[in-house]
Amino acid sequence: MGILSSTISQLARMRLWRIEAWVEHPVASQREVLQDLVTSAQYTVFGR
Repeated sequence: MGILSSTISQLARMRLWRIEAWVEHPVASQREVLQDLVTSAQYTVFGR
């Protein structure tokens, strides 16, 4: 297996792990996304 193929395979596994976490814990995942959005928004002109 080449380096590129190995790297892509590893990235796919990491992505699959994250998707499975979203499926198993939807509320916690949504809270995490909301918190990230609110944190990012506080540094905008509107958020000040």
